[in-house]
Amino acid sequence: MRLVDRATLVLLILLTVTSCKKPKNTVTTPKDMAIPTITYPFVSFASARRFYPFGDPNFGINGNTAYQVQLTDTGQYFVTACSGIVTSVSGQTVSLIYKTNSVYSFEYTGVRSPLVHVSDSLPPGALLGKVSADGIIGFALVKDNHTALCPATYANAGFNTAIQLAIDKNNQYNPADSVLGPCEMDEVEK
Repeated sequence: MRLVDRATLVLLILLTVTSCKKPKNTVTTPKDMAIPTITYPFVSFASARRFYPFGDPNFGINGNTAYQVQLTDTGQYFVTACSGIVTSVSGQTVSLIYKTNSVYSFEYTGVRSPLVHVSDSLPPGALLGKVSADGIIGFALVKDNHTALCPATYANAGFNTAIQLAIDKNNQYNPADSVLGPCEMDEVEK
């Protein structure tokens, strides 16, 4: 066989082999749009001294993206407000996704000595870790990783009653900085 014939044969074989490869699977799993119901207060608010409502314009350009609370009882444990799967444990922040492929997630800040690990599937009320040493904690509900939502809209009456206790404590100890409600906006871009 001549060199030209060999080169043509090799090229023909390469074209045949590469054209027979299976296409990559391009099927994507649809996002889970199920809306969570926040049921468990993430801490006891009996020792609350400050409450910063969701959407408070004093926090950053867009406003506060979470409930933020300052507690005097730093010996208590943080618990999950809703079921979820742990996606990140970084410093004093624990993040959970509501369900596999869910568009909703939760972020807990001020968690000292986290007791959970990435991929843990947690029921409502599961221990996350202790409240931070400075007592400043936060809870956020996020949609599509970029829009923080007012948690009160997605919570049951028991959760909202507990948040009201934090607001009442804030108003008792800080009358000049009284808070009217848990949220000042419905949503805030993160």
